[in-house]
Amino acid sequence: MNQFKFYLFLIIFSLIFSQEKEGMTTSGSMGSVTIDGKIYNQAAIRPEIPIGKLGLGLDVYIYFNDEGIYEGNWDFSSGQAAYETIIDKIYYIRWGKPGDNLYFKVGALPSVTLGQGILVNNYSNIMEYPQIRRVGLDFKMKFMEQWGVEIIHSNFKKATPGVLATRLSYDPFPRLSAGFSYVTDLDQNQGLRDRDGDNYPDYFDHFPDDENQYSEALSDTNVTNYYTDLWEKYIEPNQNSDNPEYTSYDDFFLT
Repeated sequence: MNQFKFYLFLIIFSLIFSQEKEGMTTSGSMGSVTIDGKIYNQAAIRPEIPIGKLGLGLDVYIYFNDEGIYEGNWDFSSGQAAYETIIDKIYYIRWGKPGDNLYFKVGALPSVTLGQGILVNNYSNIMEYPQIRRVGLDFKMKFMEQWGVEIIHSNFKKATPGVLATRLSYDPFPRLSAGFSYVTDLDQNQGLRDRDGDNYPDYFDHFPDDENQYSEALSDTNVTNYYTDLWEKYIEPNQNSDNPEYTSYDDFFLT
């Protein structure tokens, strides 16, 4: 099975380069990633296939170590698994180019700026890529010749995005632009890693790989700030000794 996946990767690699045409760009990368506590080597190719104004960016990659190829991202055992495997290889989808009357990119955002960059400048949602794959949005549209709207969304995979930004602009003259921008961080914890997806950041979670166990402090809004201050002052990262099976705030003492 590992050999099949490796040959499949080579076939895709060959097809991409044999069909390369004008306007198509391709890049590659080599490196290492950590998955489930194991270190894997990574080989990836990232072509962009232009179809008119549509651009499809792919990320075709394999992870391998001395035990073989990591199977988690090449799973065709069922229809659902095959669908997730294929979708995972889409790096981004874009329409148009920056400066067009309509431009948007959905997926990986290497560098996006809102307006003149006063509030959001060169923001990226791929700082932890490929360990964490976010699906963001960079949207720009001009209408009625002088009006424009911009939207930046950091990650659609989360119910609450880490960064949400919008701007409405008016250009009365070619070299003069006025606009109103609004940027918010709806959940500051979204910037912290959460391996088990229990909405409790690994920095505080004494059980970072178990979604059914976590500390209760963040679930009580009346004590969240108090205990966060105590953690930062007295306890080193990943040293939270809270036992979720028994938590009593009245019995919590620091000596």
